Amino acid sequence: MNENDMKKKIKQAYEKQNLDLLSKIETSCQAEKQASPTQGSLNKSFAFSRLYRSVIASVVCFALFLTGLGIGFVIPKDKGQSDSAFDDSIETLVYLDVNPSIELQVNSESKIISCLPANDDAEIILDGLELKGVDMNTALTAIIGSMHVNGYLSSDSNSILVSVNTSSEEKETILLENITDGISKVFKESDMECSIIAQSVEIDDDLKRRAKENGISAGKMHLVDKMIEEIDGFSEDDRKNLSGMSIKELNLMYSTRPKPDDEGHDPFDKDVTSGAIGGYLNDEAVINAILEATELDSENIVKYFVRAKLVHGNEDRNMIYEAKIILKDGKELLFEVDCSTGEIIKLDSSMLPPPEFKDEEKGEHPEMNRPIRFK
Repeated sequence: MNENDMKKKIKQAYEKQNLDLLSKIETSCQAEKQASPTQGSLNKSFAFSRLYRSVIASVVCFALFLTGLGIGFVIPKDKGQSDSAFDDSIETLVYLDVNPSIELQVNSESKIISCLPANDDAEIILDGLELKGVDMNTALTAIIGSMHVNGYLSSDSNSILVSVNTSSEEKETILLENITDGISKVFKESDMECSIIAQSVEIDDDLKRRAKENGISAGKMHLVDKMIEEIDGFSEDDRKNLSGMSIKELNLMYSTRPKPDDEGHDPFDKDVTSGAIGGYLNDEAVINAILEATELDSENIVKYFVRAKLVHGNEDRNMIYEAKIILKDGKELLFEVDCSTGEIIKLDSSMLPPPEFKDEEKGEHPEMNRPIRFK
C-alpha cells in the first residue's frame, strides 16, 4: 500500500465515522422531538444542545486523530521497502499517562521507533495504530485522539501526564513546551480544555524496577517520587496510595500543593503545566461553598488556602479539600470539603488561637463558645 492509498483509506474511514456519528445525532434529535410533550421546554433544549456539542466534539477529535496520521507526515513503509535509512537508535523517551500508560521511543529525527503499552488500557489505545516511522507530534495527536474516542479523556477527566527523557536539558525544555502546546491545540479544536503536567525525568534501572513493581510507567513513578520528597505532608507510607491513584487525582494534589514564597525554591519550577482540571471545584468555588453553608462574611476573610488531602480508610472518597480561612481578628477556621460537590464534611475548630482573656464567671473567652451555625 503506497502513501496515496493510505491517505485514501484514512479519508474513507473518517467519512464513515462522520456519517455514523451524524446519523446518531439525527436519531437523537428525532427521539427528543417525539419524547418531548412541550417543544418550548428550555431545560430539555439546553440538555440536548449539550449532548449535540459532545457528539460534535467527538467527531472533531476523531478527525484530528485520523488526519494526523495521514497528512504531510511519514507513512509506514510497505513490506517491500527498505528500512536501511531509518535510524532505530533511541534518543528520546516520552511517557504519556492518563489511565492508559504508553512509552514512545523516538530517534534523533523525531520519528517513532516503537510505542510500548504499559497496561491493558494502553493496548486498547494502540490497537490498529501503525506508528513506526511517524513524526512524534503526529503520533501524539493520534494517541490523544484515540484516548478521547475510547472514552479515556473527556471534559470531566482531562488530565494528562507527559514525561520526557532525552539527550540534553535544553532539548527537554523545548520538547516539554512543544508537546504541551500540541496537545492543548488538539483539544481547543473540539472546544475542550486539557490539564497537562509535563516533566523531565531521568530514567535508570531502579526507577524502571519500582515502576514495574507498582504497575505504572516510569513517568508516573517519577512524579510520585517528587511529590513524596518535595511536598509537605507526604511520606513513604503514601507511596502505594499515590501510585494507585489516577492522573486526575495526582494532578489535583500537585496543583493545590503549598507554594513557596517568592524567594523560596520551587522543586517543580521546571515542569510545564497547562489547563484547568475537569470535574473538581476550583479554589474560589470551594470558598463560595463554605460561605453559602455558613454565616461567614467574605469581607471578614483576610486570606485562605485550599489544598487536596489524602483520605485513608474511606471507600467513598480518595481525597478531600482542606480549606483554611484566616479572619481579620486572627482566627483560623479549618474546613474539609468534598472536591466535586462542595459539601462541607467537617469543621475543625482546634486551630482557633488561644483566648487573649477569659470571662471571669465562665473562665473562658466568650467568643470561643459561640458555635458556627450552618444554614
